[in-house]
Amino acid sequence: MVEAARWLAQRRLLGVWRKPTWYHFIQTQDFLDAAAAACVKEGISGIYQLGDESPITIQQFLDEATGIWGLPRPGGCPGG
Repeated sequence: MVEAARWLAQRRLLGVWRKPTWYHFIQTQDFLDAAAAACVKEGISGIYQLGDESPITIQQFLDEATGIWGLPRPGGCPGG
């Protein structure tokens, strides 16, 4: 998702909904640790919710990312 967002932002094609869209990002190492534990621990079953302790909106994430990349912020898409 991040690579696609950067590619679109470089071409001024990146847009987001105007309404907040919540997303729970997770660090790669956190995911790998949880996946490894689920594979090797005894008695593991079911579904495990993984996510960052501070969810943010996709809009906030992309605003911050485009600022770091030195690219224009995403525009707001109508209807959302």
